[in-house]
Amino acid sequence: MPFKDVVGHKFILDRLKRQLQEGALPHAVLFAGPEGVGKSLVASKVAQALVCSAAQEGEACGRCVECQQALNCRHPDLLFVGVEEGSRQIKIEQIRQLQRWLALAPLRGKNKVFVLDDADTMEEAAASALLKTLEEPPARTTLILVAASETRLLPTIVSRCARLYFGPLPTQELIQKLTAAGVERLRARQWVRRANGRFGRAQREMTDEMVQRRRAWMQSWTSAVENGELELAAGARTRASLDETRETLEEMLEEVAAWYHDVLLVQMGLPAEHLVHSDQLQDLRIESTRWPARRLIDSIEQVYETHSLIRRRVNPKTAVAALLAKLATR
Repeated sequence: MPFKDVVGHKFILDRLKRQLQEGALPHAVLFAGPEGVGKSLVASKVAQALVCSAAQEGEACGRCVECQQALNCRHPDLLFVGVEEGSRQIKIEQIRQLQRWLALAPLRGKNKVFVLDDADTMEEAAASALLKTLEEPPARTTLILVAASETRLLPTIVSRCARLYFGPLPTQELIQKLTAAGVERLRARQWVRRANGRFGRAQREMTDEMVQRRRAWMQSWTSAVENGELELAAGARTRASLDETRETLEEMLEEVAAWYHDVLLVQMGLPAEHLVHSDQLQDLRIESTRWPARRLIDSIEQVYETHSLIRRRVNPKTAVAALLAKLATR
């Protein structure tokens, strides 16, 4: 699994490879940044390089037994933990499992490696337990935390980790990656605009499921605003609901903001190639006759303000209901 497969983040990758080659990687590292920019992918490659028996220049060989076991999540000295199916948080039991595992000596190599994905979803008890491990880390261990928002982590956890921030990827780099995979250039530009520099999200946006989900969300959203409702249309609940995870709800609000921005661009007479929702041009034109430009700008600001509130753990249903009430009063 060479690092060259990762899209972007050259400075971070060069730094990690140098640290791995010199044996200078800190015992605790935090990979922070938006969802879908490649943090988890890089974490898995670093973990594999740490257990590889034939690593060269800081990269895993991809061929040895250790690499194959790491790829299949079966290496005895490598543990990946994330939010379990049916849950929205990392639980205290998972951190206790980690602590028991770390207490054992490595079985195959010199080190043990633990990757905690979605670290910013930890419940309070789990975060406190992890802090104790970071304060007194076992010898010969490396802990990699992956988080979309470091502000959701305890400041004391952040302070005990070497922090690497993974920012959004350059637009042209993402377009080139998608076109190289066979996506038509105009369509690739549309997906990349939706993704805001996140390759993982750009890939998800292209699936039929996401296309249907997004349209269901926007239909129920515009209907709620038009009719002054404080909840989304019940008929769309199965695919577009306020009971989504916070992360998904944040993405949907970004979709709403992009919609209002597109309406504004249509009013200004810009061609479809500049739009995120260029596949819904007729609906955008209809909406552009109903919204004053000043109101559109205010609405975009209000959507992002709500987005920020949800990221700060405000109750999402309450926040979105308040936003719908504001947008309905035109």
